Amino acid sequence: MVFTSRYIDIKISQDGIYKYVTSNPNNIPDDKIIFIDGINDKNLTFGRFKNESRKFAALLKNRIGFKQGDVLMILSPNHIDYPIVLLGTNAAGGIVTLANPNNTPSELRHQLIDSKASVLITHRDSLDVVIQVSKEAKIPVFNIFLFGDEELNGCKPFRPELIGEHEIEPVDFSLEESMSTVAYLCYTSGTTGMQKGVQLTHMNVVSNLAQIASFEKDLNSQSIIMGVIGATTVILPSFNAKTFCHCIKKYKIDFIYIVPQAIFELVKDQSLEHDFSSVKTVVSSAAPLSSIGFLLPNIEAKILSTEDGRELGPNEYGELCVRGPNLMKGYLKDVKDLEQPFDEDGFFHTGDIVSINNEGNFLIIDRIKNLISYQGVQVYPNKLALLLLSHPDIADAAVVGYYSNEEQTEVPVACIVPQTRHGQSPSFANEIKNYINDRGVPEKICEVLFTDKIPKTHNGKILQKLLRERVMNKFFGNE
Repeated sequence: MVFTSRYIDIKISQDGIYKYVTSNPNNIPDDKIIFIDGINDKNLTFGRFKNESRKFAALLKNRIGFKQGDVLMILSPNHIDYPIVLLGTNAAGGIVTLANPNNTPSELRHQLIDSKASVLITHRDSLDVVIQVSKEAKIPVFNIFLFGDEELNGCKPFRPELIGEHEIEPVDFSLEESMSTVAYLCYTSGTTGMQKGVQLTHMNVVSNLAQIASFEKDLNSQSIIMGVIGATTVILPSFNAKTFCHCIKKYKIDFIYIVPQAIFELVKDQSLEHDFSSVKTVVSSAAPLSSIGFLLPNIEAKILSTEDGRELGPNEYGELCVRGPNLMKGYLKDVKDLEQPFDEDGFFHTGDIVSINNEGNFLIIDRIKNLISYQGVQVYPNKLALLLLSHPDIADAAVVGYYSNEEQTEVPVACIVPQTRHGQSPSFANEIKNYINDRGVPEKICEVLFTDKIPKTHNGKILQKLLRERVMNKFFGNE
């Protein structure tokens, strides 16, 4: 059974990203402020955004010799000039690869070399590690620039060096080029292995912008997801609960992006003073959080059984497969031990276990790679973790499995961060097992591992590989 969007399909522009944004399909006035720095109130209007993007593209090509198809890396916290680099690089016909400032030196080194980036724009807080790994990637110091206005360690400031007086005529793309030309090279989090480059074409991004704009018709409000299609977007360099709450109240924000880890922090901090009365919509990613909603226009989906591959209907658990013009072109390089993500019908196999309810809401259950087969029963770790988190004496929880030679099956292990009242006593471990095993669910907890902290990425995704190593060490006597 193929599921379709409840919304009517829309016409997708054939233009590249720069031409689509500056053609202004949403009728944004040039003097409208679309980006605000939430720390210092600096702002960027739509007119300046367009002009400075072209100026940046001109100096990128003329001063540095950046060519069509070359790759520029941004390694920085969020910054008011970030959007100019994104759009300007696209105007020059280049590719942007985005690196997480929380990445380790080895992760950054891998991305720099794998992406073949030749220019790097960073922040002073990341400069030391950038200089360290850029030498191995053979990026000269004169191709490294800093957001801000000061020169450090031979690296020039971004604005004085790369935004001049002259503009460039942006690269124009045909339909075929828009569909095949990569605009952004994003990297997976690498929670279970090496990070992989994900190729997004101009058509992928333009499709997504058009889908979002058609979904939200109130273009005069701040409820558009991105400033380039009409919203006034407030930018914060990183998450700070107090600053976050202050900005929502100050700017009367009604659409917010946030990861579950930050949501938990907001909920737990009783000292915060906040006014969220303006907020209408919350977008979350990185970890499961309630329903993920409906399909956007031009997207189809099917749910396949993980056992025999047959198509499933509502209220059944299976792998989510999606098809649409916004989906990635593919991974940067073919990895021999990596299954092809697209099937012969063009559906992308996400690796997510989902179900769809009778109202058309999709719900994330777990990842296929995290499933535990205990005595022939499929155990969904995330489902069990959510049940564990409902226990009043559990601060955080995750579930992983290890293979028991004695029992000849995988064994589900609850990794628990207890509240201080109970500590890590054997009696509390038994209480946890009974809490799950007595709730009438088919999944069971066989072992409990107490820990001070569940290892997670900066955006709240559990580091399964690291957690599984802790479990193996515990139950095979290496601790």
